[in-house]
Amino acid sequence: MQMNLYRWYMKNMPEPVGWNLGLQAVGGDSILVAAQNLTGSFMTGDPFQAAVALQVVVETAFTNTILVAFPDVAVRNHDFALPTVMNSVQSDEARHINNGYATLLYLLQEPENAPLLEQDIQQMFWTVHAFVDAFMGIIVEYAPTDATDPESWTTKWDRWVNDDYYRSYIVNLGKLGLKIPDSIFKRARERIAADYHHKVAVGVWASWPFHYYKYGNLEQKDYDWFESKYPGWNEKFGAFWRGYADVRYPGSGPLQLPGLLEGAGPICWTCQLGCLRPEEQCHRVVDEHTRFYCSPECKWIDMTNPGRYVGDRVWFDRYHGWEYSEIVRDLGFLRPDGKTLTGQPHVDPDPAKQWTIDDLRELGHIMQSPNILTAERLGLPYKRVEYTGTKTGDMPPTIPPLFGV
Repeated sequence: MQMNLYRWYMKNMPEPVGWNLGLQAVGGDSILVAAQNLTGSFMTGDPFQAAVALQVVVETAFTNTILVAFPDVAVRNHDFALPTVMNSVQSDEARHINNGYATLLYLLQEPENAPLLEQDIQQMFWTVHAFVDAFMGIIVEYAPTDATDPESWTTKWDRWVNDDYYRSYIVNLGKLGLKIPDSIFKRARERIAADYHHKVAVGVWASWPFHYYKYGNLEQKDYDWFESKYPGWNEKFGAFWRGYADVRYPGSGPLQLPGLLEGAGPICWTCQLGCLRPEEQCHRVVDEHTRFYCSPECKWIDMTNPGRYVGDRVWFDRYHGWEYSEIVRDLGFLRPDGKTLTGQPHVDPDPAKQWTIDDLRELGHIMQSPNILTAERLGLPYKRVEYTGTKTGDMPPTIPPLFGV
């Protein structure tokens, strides 16, 4: 059903560029690699752990944040196709929630499973929180074009995750013998209150060339809405957003990303999002390579799941030292003309205002991995990824044609 909706968008959007790249581009996107990491939790590990991740956490804790809040944003933006599909999907979620609860009942017939389930629920909740609370917070607050939502993301989270999930569901699992402390839920709420999704949003918009979708710009009504919901937001983030608007067209100036990366914290080895709170950043050395973590929770998850979080996990390491236009070409994030970038920092349809690979090359920006820079600054061992792009004889990145082209 969701894939049919995806196909409908590809055929009917005013400008369907990006939709044709589809799910094949997720693994190359500098931000959505974190989504790929999350969905891997539904398919890796033992089957019961995967069931906990999907049915006990995602489809019980976060179903409303995704399948109610998301359609609300679509309606505000005059899109009625998505809510039509999502309302049908939401009814199916109730069955999945019941499946998750039945799985718990089955496993708890053996009391020795209780400690394993307690750990799985806490770890999977944190894994989902790390991406979904950033992603949905951004969608709910930065995507609407009307700035009229009476509720902030924080308010929605309190109702759907804290009240409906933790207080009404998790606490009552104690009757089944599961004793899950409230600390990890309080920590997630603490991070949201500390501007978690607002900080991630800055990174998402600043890295726009390395995405396969387009971003709009905030207007004064948006600034006013954010300030009313998060007093002090304008002082913290207003300068970035005004600066973003100033350089949204080709030739208007250098991009913001190089400056942000110079002082940025490293990318977390576990959740693959940024280390946004310096006081929580930690690391450990494994096989002469430093793994940075955004939080003690992500470090705990990696340490207790040996063999899961391995390989080429930091997107910025892969392209360290590359010129920006070379990265885009290697990713294949180009339109069918072979020169116009798929991602754009605005939604203006004027062909003359679209960034091309030549516009990006003229800026001369060189990618710097915050992980490599942090390791060098701290004198920590760090193995650089040996990636040279598409090799001779390999299939080059494909740019699928659009419908009707």
